[in-house]
Amino acid sequence: MKSTAIETILTELTEDYDFDGMINVYTANRMYTLNGDANESGDDFRVIHDDNILCIKTEQGTQWIDCDCITSIEI
Repeated sequence: MKSTAIETILTELTEDYDFDGMINVYTANRMYTLNGDANESGDDFRVIHDDNILCIKTEQGTQWIDCDCITSIEI
């Protein structure tokens, strides 16, 4: 269920609201940054529900994050 909520939040920020700022995804040990303006930055994300994983692709590389480890999403 948490993966569905994460996907909904990130989809609304990047597509529905056309947010063009930075989105920070926090875990207990680290922060991951995703540019909300995917058209300009090339940043992208997808949620793999079967494995409960958030995949964030940026120009710095690809990060695989366990959805259960995510503590907050901030803009």
